[in-house]
Amino acid sequence: MTEFDKTKYNTIAALKNLCSYCRENREHVCPVRELALRIENLRGVPIIVNDHLHHVMFN
Repeated sequence: MTEFDKTKYNTIAALKNLCSYCRENREHVCPVRELALRIENLRGVPIIVNDHLHHVMFN
């Protein structure tokens, strides 16, 4: 797992804690869930400098 994927996973996990339905993985419609899905679908090429995520080129 790349640093980019770790960052995405941590961000999605933090977002899911904002909504009790998201925390329980229940199907529903809310802005938090939509934002988490948008972040999950981000695809990019991480640019790593000296073992640190420096930037991401989105394609």
